[in-house]
Amino acid sequence: MITMDVTPTQAKMLEILADGKLHAKEELHVCCGPSSVSVVKLHILNLNKVLRPLKQEILGVMRSRKAYYKHVRMLSADE
Repeated sequence: MITMDVTPTQAKMLEILADGKLHAKEELHVCCGPSSVSVVKLHILNLNKVLRPLKQEILGVMRSRKAYYKHVRMLSADE
């Protein structure tokens, strides 16, 4: 688990995304409680602000008109 300044909801999302596989937006919505599904995108945007300096990112992918997300580590020229 990554230790950083994230909300409990964002920490739950990172736990789900930690396997590096694609996860449907609805699967991540479970972490948000009784709120709009669009709040998932807001949490992803805020997570990316924290993750990018660590050379990581949550990528969004559209498949069959459904949104999926995946946690990835970015490669740098130094590696």
